[in-house]
Amino acid sequence: MHYHGLILSITIAILAGCASQTQQNTDMPMMPVQDILGAEPRYEPYHSGANDDYQLNGQTYQIVKDPAHFSETGFASIFGPEVIGKITATGEKASPYAFTASHPTLPIPSYARITNLINGRMIIVRINDRGPYISGKNIALSQAAGDRLNLMLTARIKIDPILVSPAGNLTGPGTIGVNIAKQNYALPKPPKLETHFANFSSNNNQSTIEDHAHPPTLSQSIQPTTIGNTVATNNRVVENNHPNPSSMKSTSGATKRYFVQIGALSNQARAEAWQQSVSKQLNTTGRIQPFNNIYRVQLGPFQDPQTAEQIKNKILTELKQSSIIINSE
Repeated sequence: MHYHGLILSITIAILAGCASQTQQNTDMPMMPVQDILGAEPRYEPYHSGANDDYQLNGQTYQIVKDPAHFSETGFASIFGPEVIGKITATGEKASPYAFTASHPTLPIPSYARITNLINGRMIIVRINDRGPYISGKNIALSQAAGDRLNLMLTARIKIDPILVSPAGNLTGPGTIGVNIAKQNYALPKPPKLETHFANFSSNNNQSTIEDHAHPPTLSQSIQPTTIGNTVATNNRVVENNHPNPSSMKSTSGATKRYFVQIGALSNQARAEAWQQSVSKQLNTTGRIQPFNNIYRVQLGPFQDPQTAEQIKNKILTELKQSSIIINSE
């Protein structure tokens, strides 16, 4: 009897030690929840005339019945000023300056988190139309959404729906690991110009405005616009002229500095804490760069792009997180 009691005590001690060891191994520091902006999700009943299965060009499209179990990875097209005044599937006038999108099968209206898998940027869009019916494109984003994502045509994107209950509670794959800010930073309408609008561009990365079509029963087909010599940016429209030689001379002697941006938060204190934590882990300096009510978390400066690339690779391998390299003079 005494022998069996001894065996039982040893077994309990071993199990307790394993549980303690498991708890220690899993008690790892977690990355902060990322704040994202864009369209503010709110409860809206589905549109009665825009959520039936349909056929177009010989292909059948079945509307997603359960967005909570839907996620999609692929590529996006960008629609711009050519859609102004066009009627969407919800009966609204389309605008390139709102955070909206077109999807062939997600419910209308609904919301989704779009992630640029190249640079890690995320934005929330409101899906209010059907499309795009372009080979290789999974979703069509407004110019405002594409600009915030710094999207190139070759960049893969991820679509994660956000569900809104009648009480305003947010669920779904698009809410995982993020804090959805209750603000909407849409682009202001640019001044009227006599020249044609052209390619959407941000930070020297261009993405071509593509044809944004719709089912005949929902909205009219939209033709692509003529490409001109004007580039639309965040808050202004700049003509794509040759640089002034005098201005080139004034900056040619400036020293370039490189930074690695790991993300952006809307809370300054959390951004600073994140930067300090990552800087300590990677044994490097960093800074917080305020921009439009958000705080960019950047590591650096580095004197050459090779060092910045090494830090970027360490962020990917050690933190399992994407980042981008920027330079300033």
